[in-house]
Formats: sequence, structure tokens, C-alpha cells
Amino acid sequence: MLRCSGCAEIVSEYAARCPNCRRSVDDALEITDSRDASAAASDIAYAGIEMGAPVRDLPGGSKAYSPSRAVLAALWAAILTVGALGAFLSTSPAGSAAAPALKDLDGRIVAQSPGGSIVRVDPAAGSTVPYETQGAEGQVVFLASSPDGTAWIDSAGRAVTFSGTKITAIPTSVTGQLVSSRSLAPSESFADKGQALVLLTRQALRPAFADVVMLGSGEDAALGAVDSAGGDPQTFGAFVSTPAQQRRSHSRGFAPADLDVELRQAGQPPLVLATAAQLNLDVGWLPTTPVELGVYPSPTGDAVAVVVTPLNPVDSDAPMVVLSRDGSVLSVLSDWRGPMFGSEPVWSPGGRELAYPTQTATGAALAITTETGTVEALAAPTTSTTFGNCVWAPSSNGTVCEARVRNREVWLYNTRAAKRLIVEPARGRPLAWISSSL
Repeated sequence: MLRCSGCAEIVSEYAARCPNCRRSVDDALEITDSRDASAAASDIAYAGIEMGAPVRDLPGGSKAYSPSRAVLAALWAAILTVGALGAFLSTSPAGSAAAPALKDLDGRIVAQSPGGSIVRVDPAAGSTVPYETQGAEGQVVFLASSPDGTAWIDSAGRAVTFSGTKITAIPTSVTGQLVSSRSLAPSESFADKGQALVLLTRQALRPAFADVVMLGSGEDAALGAVDSAGGDPQTFGAFVSTPAQQRRSHSRGFAPADLDVELRQAGQPPLVLATAAQLNLDVGWLPTTPVELGVYPSPTGDAVAVVVTPLNPVDSDAPMVVLSRDGSVLSVLSDWRGPMFGSEPVWSPGGRELAYPTQTATGAALAITTETGTVEALAAPTTSTTFGNCVWAPSSNGTVCEARVRNREVWLYNTRAAKRLIVEPARGRPLAWISSSL
């Protein structure tokens, strides 16, 4: 095994270049310590490796490269030694072409760079282009997007749209209203076909109070006390969880339990979709178990995912129940198949799948589940990988998540064809994945 002199990453002794920084291995350092060699064998299971020597001619005079049996045997033995039999993950440095496995991904990823600027990333080509900002004074800080991904609200309450490489920010009826005590509903801020927003007002030691506000006219309606809330894409209302008590503690351990999940619409009586007791029974717990209920409406409003979190934190995933908008149970995911504790599920644009980080018997993974409960877990590069924000491609054929792998910030792609997570250099925080026409 070798250690790259340029970036200190582990490199196979048969590689021509470091897969991380593309530096030649001519001046790489040989690893002689047995512990370093064992770690190196684990690392090469997750790195793209250039191996072998030209062994036969192809039509046109080009050469095919094939490693010898001895090389393959040595590599395979190293992988077996550390138990790293997972899929090989592609990596490429910033500015280089994207991995071939990403060539079928459509659209553009909108990301916020570490410096705060907004950039557009082409996942298929690997290129990054900065956006120009129009009609906005100061920095544009994105907070939420409409279900169809064509409209955004920034921290000043302005509507933000994309056109080519330009960003336009236009004042709305809520411009200036987003302050420390008033915020957007975190799981789904937009309601009523993207024409309204759900705002939450929080005060110390009290539950939040929700209002739904029309972006154009400023018409608003109070939706009452809530714990969690997400806008209803179909109506002037929201899906909410109802707190059992009227005062909240700063300490999570003493936060009051939730009573139920409701669909509240302006001018209509609340529709109870499920009580906390029913949801507890659905996931196999005692009906009296005190829980917090996080609500995540689908982009179509036909379903809502409910994450059931015990008030006493446990070292496992949180179970999740997917309900239809009339309260019928579509699927139940147990506490070893649901979202990782503290993480949030993200719906695909079509409202048929959810993506979320999960903890499996072999470590961290990205779960992709259908609304009816079929789950596919894609292993993370390392067991201790930590996930950040995830977004879906506009055609629902892939996802990208920000993550930290071995103290390095990366993007983890999932595609329909690859059936694995593909490592690419981080370009900041992914905010949205928009169609190429925007």
C-alpha cells in the first residue's frame, strides 16, 4: 500500500495516480506498518483504482488494461482481510468530470457554497457555474422550495426563481416577517399549490402557533397550536401534530408528548388522521408511550409521513408511518428501518418514494422506501458516515446528500442504475435539484 504525497490518501501500489487528487504515485510513500496496511486495504474498497498494464490491442490501435491474476489475488486478499466486500465507490476531484455512473442524471443541482454564494452543478458533466443575483439586496439565503421545485423563499421572505444562471428575488406578503420568533414550517413550507406559506410563531415555554398566509394578497388564517407542521399542497391549510400540553420545556427530555396528527384547513374543522396511541400500536409500542410526531407531507398532498420519536431517546432509528390524507395506513417502518434518530425523510418529486439516512446492522446507510413500505438500504462509504441535507432529482431517478466521510466533506449520489452510493467532491450544501430548463 502507498500513501499519496499530495493529499495523504491511501493508494493501491498498482495505481498510476491517486484517485483523490490525481497526483502521480511516483513519489508516494510506502506503508510498512501493519495497522496502516490494514486501514489501506479498507480504503481501497471505496476508491476508484487504475490498475494493470496493456495486455492486448483493441481495434483502432488502442490498448485494453487488465490486471494480472497475481494483482487481483493480492487485492482480493486485502479486501477479505478487513471484510470490505462492498461496492467500489467512484471519486473525482473538484473541477474534474463526474463519475460515469452519473451520466444519466438530469437537471441541475442548486447549492450554497461554504462562502455563501449560490452555484449550479451539472451532475452528469461535473461542472459548477455561479449564479447571478437580481432584485435582491444582500445575500440570498434559501429557506424553502415549492413542491414542484420552481419557487423558493429566502430568509427575507422574498420569492426566489431561477432562470438560466440568474436568480431573481421578489418581495411577497411575508417579506420581513421571518424573524427569530416567526419561521417557516420546516418540513413543507408551501401550501395551496405553492400560493401560500405556513408560518410558525414560537415563544419560550409555549407551543408553536401556525398560520397559513397567501403570498400575493396576504390573506391569512390561524391554524392553532402545533408541535410539527407542514403545508398541505392541495388546500389553504397544513398537516400538523398537536401538543398534549400548552407549555413546552427547553429540555427535550421533558418536552410534552403529542396527541395526534391532523389536517387543518382554513374555515374547516380539523380532520384527525391518527392519534398517538394508534401510531404507537402501528409501530409495535404500548399505546401509552409518550412520543413526538414529526409530519412530512408529500409534494402532492396525497400522503404524509409521520416520524414517531420517543421522548426518551434510544440508540436506534425512529419508526415511521405513512398515512393517506384521509388517515389510512399506507406503510409502517419499524425502529430499525426508519430514519436515523434526529434525521428527516425527504419525498421524491412524484410523492411515491422517501429518502432518509438510517442505521443498519452494518452501519450507516441511505434508505430509499416506497410509500407502501418497500425499503432498499444503500451502504455508506464508512460505518460512521454522517449525512446532511438530501435532495431528489426532478425526475425522481436519483438523490444527492451532503455527508462527512473520514473527516472529509463529500456528496453521495444514488442513481437507479448504480444501486450504490457514489462519492463525489462536495460543492457546498445541496438546496434543490431543478430541471435543466430553469
